[in-house]
Amino acid sequence: MVAWLWPDYLNNSSHSFKRMITWKGETMKNDEVEVSTKSHKRGLFKKLKWILILSAGCGLLIFFGLPAYLSSAAGTNLLLGKINQSVDGQVQMEDFSIGWFKGIELSNLSYDDSAGNASLQVARLKAKPSYMNLLGGKISLLKKTIVERPRLYYKVTPLIDQKAAPQLPAAAKSKDQPSQSEYALDYMDLEVSDGEVTVELAADTPQTVSLKNISSKVYADAGETSFDVSMGVNDNAAQQATLSAKGAVTTPSEKGWTLADGDFSVQISKLELASLKPLFVMAGRDMDMAGQLNADASIAIAKGKLDRLKADARIDNFSQGSGDQRIAFQSPVIVSAATSGSVEAITIDALDIKSDFCKLHCSGTQSALDYEVDADLAQTLRFAGQFKDLAGYGATGALKAKGNVNLTDDQVAVTTAASVAKLVVKKDDLQTPVTDAKLNLDCAFDKKQQQLRLASMDMTATPGTVKVSNLNLPIPLVAGKSISAETQVSLDLAGVWPFVQVFADVPADLKLAGMLNSIATVSTQGSQIRLLTENTRLQNLLVACGKDEPFRQDDLRLIGDVLLDTEAQTIDIRKLDLQKDQGQSLINVSKGKVEKKVTSDTTRLKGDFEAAYDLQTLSVFGAAFMPDGLTLAGRRKDILRFESTYPTDKPEQMPKNLNAAATFGFEKAVYNGLNFGKTEMAVEVIDGVADFAIPQAVVNDGKFQFAGQVNLNEPVRRLRLKEPMRILENIHITEELTNNMLKYLSPAFAKQTNISGFATLSCEQLEIPFDADKKNEILIDGTVQVDKMRLKAIGAVGDILERTDNRSVFDATLLPSRILLQDGVMQYDEMEFHFDQYPIGFFGKIYLDKKLDMQVRVPYKFDVEHFRFPAVRVGDDLSQRLALPVDGTVDSPRVRLDKLFDAILKKHQPDLIQRGLEELLKNL
Repeated sequence: MVAWLWPDYLNNSSHSFKRMITWKGETMKNDEVEVSTKSHKRGLFKKLKWILILSAGCGLLIFFGLPAYLSSAAGTNLLLGKINQSVDGQVQMEDFSIGWFKGIELSNLSYDDSAGNASLQVARLKAKPSYMNLLGGKISLLKKTIVERPRLYYKVTPLIDQKAAPQLPAAAKSKDQPSQSEYALDYMDLEVSDGEVTVELAADTPQTVSLKNISSKVYADAGETSFDVSMGVNDNAAQQATLSAKGAVTTPSEKGWTLADGDFSVQISKLELASLKPLFVMAGRDMDMAGQLNADASIAIAKGKLDRLKADARIDNFSQGSGDQRIAFQSPVIVSAATSGSVEAITIDALDIKSDFCKLHCSGTQSALDYEVDADLAQTLRFAGQFKDLAGYGATGALKAKGNVNLTDDQVAVTTAASVAKLVVKKDDLQTPVTDAKLNLDCAFDKKQQQLRLASMDMTATPGTVKVSNLNLPIPLVAGKSISAETQVSLDLAGVWPFVQVFADVPADLKLAGMLNSIATVSTQGSQIRLLTENTRLQNLLVACGKDEPFRQDDLRLIGDVLLDTEAQTIDIRKLDLQKDQGQSLINVSKGKVEKKVTSDTTRLKGDFEAAYDLQTLSVFGAAFMPDGLTLAGRRKDILRFESTYPTDKPEQMPKNLNAAATFGFEKAVYNGLNFGKTEMAVEVIDGVADFAIPQAVVNDGKFQFAGQVNLNEPVRRLRLKEPMRILENIHITEELTNNMLKYLSPAFAKQTNISGFATLSCEQLEIPFDADKKNEILIDGTVQVDKMRLKAIGAVGDILERTDNRSVFDATLLPSRILLQDGVMQYDEMEFHFDQYPIGFFGKIYLDKKLDMQVRVPYKFDVEHFRFPAVRVGDDLSQRLALPVDGTVDSPRVRLDKLFDAILKKHQPDLIQRGLEELLKNL
């Protein structure tokens, strides 16, 4: 508009003046030019005046027209449309008006989210804010603000379905956002009447909690603020609970709303805790508790600090948990607190918590607090389990503790004397024996040095004592800061072992006994940590695992010097020597170093070990990691070198890139009836695949050879045969081998004692997982035979032969038989035994859980013509033999001789029918 009114000559001054001076071809005089110029100036000012008038008119139109438009139906619909585009749901309101002088007023405001999980209704909202103060960052409401009948509904889901739960919007927080303790509050007079909040827990049986009749008044002006809030909880209950809070505070207005002085009082009456479960779930705690809470508290604040506190709370009929884990308190839970003194020094006259299972008393000052605890551990831990997962752990016993906490500007010092009578620690089905335990602790945390200093810690229990002294520990742990400590241990290992079994995953049949006495030091310098002991002794040591012969040693001594560098990421074993009482080394690591170099792209792990060791000792200590029944013997000196370079962000690729070389062997080994002689082998790992070969060794006076491979990149690692080969050749069968292995091969081997013979096994495929829980993934595809076997006529063999030959011992042969063990089932179509002159053939399935689904071809046939059972001998037509079921287990198989008639019918039914007809016709 301004550009349209502006004279053309101002846009092109040189051209305009030329037109003024020259007109109709004549040159004007100077005075004529001056008159013309004045005339144009008057026109310019006149147009400027109109511009200002029009601009002011537009401004007034916007000033008065905008509130009027927003208050109209069209303006309100436009405003609602913009709001609904930015929220997940629908906002509606019946009447809306706004004015620069009368403020804001609306009625029947409602919001419903799109999922139906949250809604809000307000019958009437009236407020008159100071818009200028709002622009200046202060809250100032010029008249009483009224909120009538607000109704909030919110649905929460159980914590197991929290991903589906509605999420309340979170306000964005800037780094420069002012502290939440200060508000620019200038004036407020707020009244909320007849409010209601309902929270519903959407479980199988829905549960709701309602805060009703909410009434609150807040008044703030000239640094004085007062409030009065009250509400009821579930007013449809038999006894309505009420909550109320009142207070008045002084706030220095020049700094905004900061608490300076104030008095508060809070009352809670007849509040049923069970009704609050939806609120607990909304807060992220699925707590199942019940009881009635009554509380009364008064608080005084002076100069921004606590000046006086008097509080009492009582919970009657308190219970917590569900099912067998539910705790019901016979006595009320009572909490009381009282403080006195001045702003400079607060005295805690008493802080007491009393319940059925726990009593806590505290008293003292801000800087020196004395405490006493008397608690039942079982119920305390059951109660704590509702707030934190205890991972299956529990304990019983009577805890008593007494101590002091001293607080200064420089440090926090704690002294404690605690005892637990009749302590039992549990996890799942495991538990420790009953013991009495004591703990004395004296420590301090230096705030300036950020260091924990432990002067002494003594733990005493039935198994022994543990003492730690002169500990200096930086918190948090930072490279470059020193750590030092001295430890002294005296423990009865048999008494400690049940605690180890509870807290660590060790074999249930592993037993440990003996006396451990040790003095050791831990120290650091820069990033290096040194562990040093020269006086660790084990006396009367006994280690037993399963049925193996226990390892016993009267006196053992451990000398150790290990250096760990956290910055260079290396482990350097300078000395690790486990010696017998005469000084003979059982395990001696002469060189042991592991280095780890990390860059942003790759990580290189390298190790180099040389060690001399006694295999019997090593196999006893490593029994938890070895197959059951395997024992090794002999003295060895071997090397191990390995290296792997892998992406730093993919450490799981370390085995894939592993290259290593090692030697191993033993003088002798025993495994489930297999007695190995001296054996040597070399192991080579290339790109995570380990190859090893045993060219030839002696096992049970026979031959053993093996060439295998282990792929370390597989999630379930397993030993595989590299190529088909004869693994065992003419090994002598023993009773132990029969009871552990051969009984899974055929029912003929069940219950055999004093058995003898020579077995041979050739394999096309063989796979054995290292994980004992994966036994159903064992694969054996091969051929087995046994020569010159001598066994007793017992079990299945005795059942079959007792009607034919009453001898107690037979010479037998197992002909070459193809077997397949797969998916936990041993199966074959034909396994022929020759018991002297009698052929017996088994076929079917044997399950690794010892069940049988088999049949046996007995050395009998049925003579239809003469109705008799002649024996079938080696060299006869074996197809005429009868087949009978075999059931029971591998330990106790049973040949179903009672099914003989069924076997006859199955094999000779046509012949029997024909024979019967012939006899019938003959009689006619």
